[in-house]
Amino acid sequence: MPDKDYTVINISGSTIGITGLKAVLEEMVAYKGHPDEEIAEKIFQKLKVKNYISSAAVEDYKKAFLREFKKFVGEEVGEEFEEEGKGLKIQVAGPGCPRCFATEKNVRDACAQLNLSADISHVFDIKEISKLGVIMTPAVIVDGKIVVSGKLPTVEELKKILYEIK
Repeated sequence: MPDKDYTVINISGSTIGITGLKAVLEEMVAYKGHPDEEIAEKIFQKLKVKNYISSAAVEDYKKAFLREFKKFVGEEVGEEFEEEGKGLKIQVAGPGCPRCFATEKNVRDACAQLNLSADISHVFDIKEISKLGVIMTPAVIVDGKIVVSGKLPTVEELKKILYEIK
């Protein structure tokens, strides 16, 4: 039976599926504030068990895992993690309800089905959601523009929206 904890992330401009990422990030929350290198190494060691990672790409994976960790714990993701021209920036805005998580999953699935490289993040903080201009959640923001608000979009609806944008 396939692992249900499967997350698609951007690694050096490629969209890569990672098994077990969410569980590992939850385990690693206690490491918030530790040195970045230590966090990246621990996440890498935990994830390499369930994921094939080429020895030539280890540093790229560590950097991507650290970026995902920082987003997960609500830390600012610095410019060193930005990948210029590598895809869309997609934000899912919602406080953490089941519809918000379903929206995030649908966004990831739509991107994967379109083979679309995107930096996908989930904004949980109500103040940050408000700063984005969102009034109703869940919402999907693509490159700063609200494209869905107040409803759970289907994968097909998201694919249509993302196809038109890209």
